[in-house]
Amino acid sequence: MVDLLRCQVDELECLASVYGLEGEFSTDDEALRVAKNFLESDATDSQALAPLSAAITLLVHDHPFTLRATLPVRYPEVPPVLDISATTLSKRVATDIKETLSSEARHCAEEGGEEQLLALVQRMQELAENAVEDALQRSAGDTMSGSHGQGRLGVTALFIDHMNDSSTYMRKLRAWIGELSLSGGLIYRLKLGASANNCAPRGRCEDIYVVLEGEAADRASFLTRLRTQKMTSQDVKERKSQVLWESDGSSGWDPSQRRFAEFRELHYGSSEEFKVHWEHLCAQLPEEYGVQLLPLRAR
Repeated sequence: MVDLLRCQVDELECLASVYGLEGEFSTDDEALRVAKNFLESDATDSQALAPLSAAITLLVHDHPFTLRATLPVRYPEVPPVLDISATTLSKRVATDIKETLSSEARHCAEEGGEEQLLALVQRMQELAENAVEDALQRSAGDTMSGSHGQGRLGVTALFIDHMNDSSTYMRKLRAWIGELSLSGGLIYRLKLGASANNCAPRGRCEDIYVVLEGEAADRASFLTRLRTQKMTSQDVKERKSQVLWESDGSSGWDPSQRRFAEFRELHYGSSEEFKVHWEHLCAQLPEEYGVQLLPLRAR
């Protein structure tokens, strides 16, 4: 327990040095002082101490976002308790960011229990930038078209050549899918020679086809993120991702008629398997959308 407490104190001091501008970092100074005194003493039972905490506030395009983290006694072996506030945007924005960060914090703790507050702050900034960008796009769309076309769904089909670190890459795609209320599916092939049933957790995938269903602004935001954000330490920004087909917006349908109830991920090991998955995916769409006529590029 003492070692864990020492890690917590060191991490808070590191955060304080990184986010040293006025108003960026705050903590419970008294709890931190007591914890430091405890570490300098011969005491060994730290469970009676008040939990340490930190709050980091960042301005993203003039919108303040605050991450508050409370550290349980066993942190970093267990995830921190998180809260997010974004006072100038909708409550849904803060809720979505909190859910994403909490999920990633749990995953980090399960994988090894390393200190993660700095990574969580950086991830919050990335999600905040996406949220502000989405808000600006929606505002621009409302200004240009008023109420016309609101709630109309469409489809985008795109091709991604490969994912070197498929586990991290797909985790980021899943987060975007949830944030943007998209549905559809993704079909991928494992690196040539690998068994489709034995994909390494961080293995390479190739020839990835994605079908996205959602409102035009949300699909556009997904493509913007894909082409401007670094996906993983092994994968560059997807500037070469290719849009294969997109609905023209002339025949959108009501959200209650959404064709895809969720976002599915399917892998294939041969052209035959690809055709089966692709035809199944396209069968969810009305015939006039013509996605099923796309050329098959599976190798």
